[in-house]
Amino acid sequence: MIRRLAVEKQVRRLWVPAAFPLGLARELRRLKVRVKPRREELFFPERELKSAQEIEMIRAALVMAEVGMAEAVQALKNSKPDPRGRLLHRGRP
Repeated sequence: MIRRLAVEKQVRRLWVPAAFPLGLARELRRLKVRVKPRREELFFPERELKSAQEIEMIRAALVMAEVGMAEAVQALKNSKPDPRGRLLHRGRP
């Protein structure tokens, strides 16, 4: 998502926290985005603490993600390759 936004918004310089993922930084640099780390925290330290409602919403989102992933695993288990090597589920690619 960061890569896509950088391309769409034509970002040329990006300040990131020191713990920013190296692979993503390399990809951004490949796209001619200058990535500069900062020692101080950049991303809203006030967001580190969550309210009870926010925690519950995060839990609900995680449950939904787990259900979706379980469905994807089952779809893959129930799929078979066709003679051309395409993976088919219920007869459809």
